[in-house]
Amino acid sequence: MNLIFLSGFFSDSIKNDISTNSIGAMQNAADVLQKNYLDGFINNVDNVDNIKVVNVPFIGGYPGSYKEIYYSPAVKDEKYKGVEVKNISFLNLKGVKNIFRLTQSFLAIRKAKKCFNSGDVNIVSYSMHLPFLISCYLTSLFSSRVKYYIIVPDLPEFMLERKGVTARIYGAINKLSYYLVNKSDGVSIITDNMKNKFDNKLNSVTIEGIITEKKCEYSESIEELGKYILYSGTLDRRYGIRDLLESYIDSGVDDVKLVVCGDGDDRKYLLEKSSINSNIVYLGQVEREKVRFLQNNAFILVNPRSNEGEFTKYSFPSKTIEYMMSGRPLMMYKLDGMPSDYDNLFYEIESKESFASLIRDVSTRSENELNSFGVDVRNYMINNKSPKAQVNKMLLMILGNKNV
Repeated sequence: MNLIFLSGFFSDSIKNDISTNSIGAMQNAADVLQKNYLDGFINNVDNVDNIKVVNVPFIGGYPGSYKEIYYSPAVKDEKYKGVEVKNISFLNLKGVKNIFRLTQSFLAIRKAKKCFNSGDVNIVSYSMHLPFLISCYLTSLFSSRVKYYIIVPDLPEFMLERKGVTARIYGAINKLSYYLVNKSDGVSIITDNMKNKFDNKLNSVTIEGIITEKKCEYSESIEELGKYILYSGTLDRRYGIRDLLESYIDSGVDDVKLVVCGDGDDRKYLLEKSSINSNIVYLGQVEREKVRFLQNNAFILVNPRSNEGEFTKYSFPSKTIEYMMSGRPLMMYKLDGMPSDYDNLFYEIESKESFASLIRDVSTRSENELNSFGVDVRNYMINNKSPKAQVNKMLLMILGNKNV
């Protein structure tokens, strides 16, 4: 199989420049997922003969979200685990940047396609990013030997809340995006419910997430924390931070602390609760490696996000896999977008009313029991959710097995 991977990740050669010039948060979760997919393609040597990567990094626009008006990669041609990567330059001015991302990605795909001596070419594009979708569609129009497939980690209508004229503009963009995805040869989606958003004749495969095996290189003394429940993430009522704080306080547990990392709209509420309860420890925004270190050493992890809101049907939080890979047990709700094979991999929060009693129950369990549970879950993830195992599902779809 000849494969072109159209992506926007941050390779080692360009990441520092992008970090320096970015104003605000970088798309780190998307960066990790794209690399996991690419790792999966690389590891499936039985099905993939040749891979070329066309990489147009996902960065903010100048001037509000990026310091440079023109993006030029520090290294244009490099290799990622032996695969050739072409990093693409483009004008990064807000309002017109996507026109240049479209033209540059289209030209780069055409050039990459010529490198394959013969046979069909399969393009796999990351996300419903309109410039990428148009590039793929136009390429397929010019050649009957080109098929394109889309990885859909998010549905555009749930990514940002928009109002007024902006909502109408993005509504039109979303309609075009769905049209182009429906013209593709297949999609990789993260929940089965996403199928209902596309043409029912469109081939699809559900890949809810892919694990990342990476050694934690951070270490420090955390003896002062003792045993602790950990939440790391956005401090927002939508994601259950208030329910967590109130349930922890109602549980009456005093020998296991609640440690919270992150930031968001409910930070003030958290500070109020921590000021009157010394067992609630707020660490603020914490660097990535320290978060992983805290996860790996927690008594138990918690994700208080509930099923409220339609968007939960179409999402699978990457935090779930990240938590499960820590080797520590997890408390969470059974979310609508979660595949059934996860049912026995966590302690279920059945309702807001039962949340406090679950905290009490879990806090009394032995460390041996919790350690064993966490390790078993981690081993399950390694054996079943690796890049090779997960991406092989998409390759089977591309090879003609259709819905997998």
